[in-house]
Amino acid sequence: MTIENFEETLTNLLSNRPFQVFTIELLNGRRLEVDHPLMIAVREGTAWMILPGSVPVSFDCTSVAAVLRTGAANVA
Repeated sequence: MTIENFEETLTNLLSNRPFQVFTIELLNGRRLEVDHPLMIAVREGTAWMILPGSVPVSFDCTSVAAVLRTGAANVA
């Protein structure tokens, strides 16, 4: 996923009102559920998340396999 596509996709999903839960699938198979728009920050092709239990995780645009939206077409 390009930096531009990564940032545009995540920014659009995070700004949806009402917010809809989505999942980020990484190339290693790990899935990260985004259930609140303030749990993730995106900048310059990198994202930082705080998972339940205050566990921080970061990933970049080159590690994303897909962005999965519930009840809608998925974004690759």
